[in-house]
Amino acid sequence: MLFRSSMNALSPRETDVLVLLAWGKSIHAVEETLVLSTNTIKTHVRHIYSKLGIHSRAELDMLLYDDSLVGTGCSGE
Repeated sequence: MLFRSSMNALSPRETDVLVLLAWGKSIHAVEETLVLSTNTIKTHVRHIYSKLGIHSRAELDMLLYDDSLVGTGCSGE
């Protein structure tokens, strides 16, 4: 599937952010979990959206639901 191949383009940290978002975490919760600044998280989110060809959290949620990514784990960086 196109989504799965696009996942390969994500950095390990972008994957960590994506997984936390898939679990329903807010930007603030992702920031606390990964111990990164809000701006860094927002930059990762912009890169994720760009690489996946989406423009909103709603589109991300639809992709995740359609592809059943929610069970994936963090990379443990």
